[in-house]
Amino acid sequence: MFAGSNNVTGTCNRRGEASASRRIWRGLRAGVALLALFGSVACSENFSPQPPSAEPMTVSDISTHSVRNFAPGDAPYVRIAGWVAANRTGWSQYLGTPPSSGTMISYDSVSLQFVDNQVLSRTPMGIYQKATSVNVADLLREPRRE
Repeated sequence: MFAGSNNVTGTCNRRGEASASRRIWRGLRAGVALLALFGSVACSENFSPQPPSAEPMTVSDISTHSVRNFAPGDAPYVRIAGWVAANRTGWSQYLGTPPSSGTMISYDSVSLQFVDNQVLSRTPMGIYQKATSVNVADLLREPRRE
């Protein structure tokens, strides 16, 4: 009878040990997930948008649904490429839902969304943001034709 009692007691202890080890593994998995999240946020500061690579560019005004296309030699295309080249640093990962307003400039696999005082860069690696004081209308201004 004592042998059977020991087996039952041993089983109970094993169950207790098993649930404790499961709690430890869950805690470790949660810790690893947090480290991965913080690591991805820390790495996001190394993000740098690529300037256009001689492919046509599409500009959409989200509120008016207007769409314009620019070729590499067009003045707005050159200004936007210059802005991207001058703003390669200072980006951070954007974790929210992008707004449905502003001006979207798309080229290659990048979309720049200018909204108020910020620009969002949507890329295959994720969405990044940067504060900016640029007037997107100035970037898109076409030269006067006489």
